[in-house]
Amino acid sequence: MAASGLARVLWSSDRPLAMGARRLDAFMVTFRGNSPRSRHTHHVGFAENNGASKVSVPMTLQDTVDRLFRQAPDRHEWCRENPVTGGRWVKGVDPIKPQKEAAHRALAAREWFAKVGPADAPPLPLSYDERESLKGGGLPHLVAWFARSLENLNYDFNKHPSFEDYARGVLAT
Repeated sequence: MAASGLARVLWSSDRPLAMGARRLDAFMVTFRGNSPRSRHTHHVGFAENNGASKVSVPMTLQDTVDRLFRQAPDRHEWCRENPVTGGRWVKGVDPIKPQKEAAHRALAAREWFAKVGPADAPPLPLSYDERESLKGGGLPHLVAWFARSLENLNYDFNKHPSFEDYARGVLAT
């Protein structure tokens, strides 16, 4: 971890992984560096049980989605909530694949927005609650509206106007 950034542990394995003679604990962290654009870098790493040595390996979006669904607090309930988008479905009636695909598209859009959006913008909100929490005026409010518009296109950011064009249109009305 860089000295200038903060790391937050999002997931930790309860089973150590044995590699050779060393026992390693798996963990996932999000690095939040000095730049707002660096806040969405997901890594999976392994640390020796004494915490002295760390190795990071990039985690794919699909791995992230699978882990979020596998560890969702409602995973044993009949009525489920998408851990990324907040969408609901009924376990055993509605297939999980469309929910995972929606989560993957949403997380990809968040990563895209972190790269091309304004440097001082908050992360792209992906659920209703996340969007509503930003509606207090200013740039965060515009980001919330932009996110809702992007959600309406199933997070297809190639079809959606850029944030700059979208904000110009909103401010012109």
